[in-house]
Amino acid sequence: MSVVSCMSGMMVKKHPALEIWCREDGAVLLPSSGPHRRKGEWTYGCTNSHGYKIVGHQKKIYAVHRLIAETFLFKESDGLTVDHINRDRSDNRLSNLRYATLKTQNDNRKSVIDAPDYGCRKCEDVNAYRRGKYHKNKIVRAKAIARASEYYYRRVADGWRLTRHGWEKA
Repeated sequence: MSVVSCMSGMMVKKHPALEIWCREDGAVLLPSSGPHRRKGEWTYGCTNSHGYKIVGHQKKIYAVHRLIAETFLFKESDGLTVDHINRDRSDNRLSNLRYATLKTQNDNRKSVIDAPDYGCRKCEDVNAYRRGKYHKNKIVRAKAIARASEYYYRRVADGWRLTRHGWEKA
């Protein structure tokens, strides 16, 4: 049963298994209060180290995008997971979420920089960023992305192509 809120005009629905209400703009209403939230207050959650929004309920951590998808979207089979269409992990609007296979999600990737392996394993500079050592430093991140892009285009110019299994000679 969906309810349209008269205050905001947004669709609001209760999660099928939990005592959590979800809104189509990505906000959730938890039955209990939290350290930075009063009881009865809508929240978008806080960001975890991977960039996803999370909320805590009854000593468990839930990803907000999964709560929204489980509440509003129909899951066709067990092999599907929730995908952000615009690739922004913190954008949990209902219009941005869908159930997709792993192949569809990999096809939706931003660029080869997001691929799990894009450099020489012996090169500390490139792989330090890939391992997440400098993920909070914006300058180092920008330099690593530029280096990775340069490496990628050089390999493509030499006749290689990047597949999901690694580099292959074209």
